[in-house]
Amino acid sequence: AREPLSVRERMGRVIELLADRKSKPFAVLVDLGEGRAGVVVCFLAVLELARTSMIVVDQKDMDSLPLIRLAGPVEQA
Repeated sequence: AREPLSVRERMGRVIELLADRKSKPFAVLVDLGEGRAGVVVCFLAVLELARTSMIVVDQKDMDSLPLIRLAGPVEQA
């Protein structure tokens, strides 16, 4: 039996993945082994983190992928 997926736990994992302060596409934050439910839980976690201003979702133009980063100073590549 699968363990239930937790939005709160995923929020913590997203913060950990973004700890290097570099922008990342959503796909990097998703665990494909969790299937559709994992994508949904990750998306809900990203929405909640954005709502609480813990992360920022940026998109340079209509044709580019949105990038997600921690709120605060931007790490220069």
